[in-house]
Amino acid sequence: MKKLLRKALTKDSVVNVLNYLLSTCLFEVFYRKFKSKNIILNICSLKKIDVVITWVDGECDEWKSKCNRYAHGKEHCFINESNNSARFRQVDELKYTLRSIFKYAGWVDKIYIVTDSQVPSWLTINDKVKVIDHKDIFLYTKNLPVFNSHAIEANIHRIPGLSENFIYMNDDFFFRSHVSPTDFFTEDFSKTKFFLSNRAFIPDNIGKDSFPVDIAANNNRNLLRERYGYETNRKFQHTPIALKKSVLCRFEKENPDVFKVTSSARFRSESDYSIVSSLIHFYGHHIGTAEPSVIPYFYVSFDDKLFELKMNILLLKKFKCFCINDVELNNNGSEVFDIFKRKMDLLYPEPSPYEKEQ
Repeated sequence: MKKLLRKALTKDSVVNVLNYLLSTCLFEVFYRKFKSKNIILNICSLKKIDVVITWVDGECDEWKSKCNRYAHGKEHCFINESNNSARFRQVDELKYTLRSIFKYAGWVDKIYIVTDSQVPSWLTINDKVKVIDHKDIFLYTKNLPVFNSHAIEANIHRIPGLSENFIYMNDDFFFRSHVSPTDFFTEDFSKTKFFLSNRAFIPDNIGKDSFPVDIAANNNRNLLRERYGYETNRKFQHTPIALKKSVLCRFEKENPDVFKVTSSARFRSESDYSIVSSLIHFYGHHIGTAEPSVIPYFYVSFDDKLFELKMNILLLKKFKCFCINDVELNNNGSEVFDIFKRKMDLLYPEPSPYEKEQ
């Protein structure tokens, strides 16, 4: 028995030791000795991985009326594309996102869908899938309603019951083949992995015509330089995002102003930070809780002239994940959406357990 224990303890991490014990008769010995100290439960909780998805139905009349009411208020001076209709449009992407999770990421524990008092008509809510309202996670409900994804993302770590390790997805992110937790976290779960773009970089100059994503990226860069001496000009691929709740809480404790100013912006603004999609990963890299990695990935945009060709590529090649980005359309919108639904039904023909029976 001592020989087996020595073999187990040569593993690189506590998590790997537990994995080893679970597969041997030694687990009962380990359990009897340590169960009162909750060691097993604490280790197993590290392996729980939830998914958080932000979603909005921009076609809902009540939501549109509310958005227009605040958009026409005196408090707003819009930056370029901050009130772009493509930010709020939905063509059932969420349904396919959930199908992709069920098909290729069965290890996911809970799925939290964060919305503004909206629930997809086709969605079945159960112990696995929960809908979280903005008012349940914002510290200051006076900031609501918001129509700014940066503001919403700045509060997702406050979801009640959210696991320490979780994956954040927009509703235009999808899995294309089987993924494992180690695609997004190191084997011992001590670090998250992030995926830098080799094509997109933060512009050197930011002006009144700059895009919101670039303004936020520049704010991130300035903060990292001024407060942590960390330099970067990199942007990220559009992939599912691995996060640690404890790291977000630590960063918020050190920089409460970043969360406060971003959460208070109803629409994208010049003061925004893109916390979960960018800033937190560089911060994690700085403190040793995140590392750069690579993942087979594909990007498609609705306004791409080769949209159908690229969708056909997705049918033929099994990337780990892909993004279909919604932007202002210069081509035939209805035709593109028809192509999208037709191809996605080929990719994910089976309804997930999270859909009501038709």
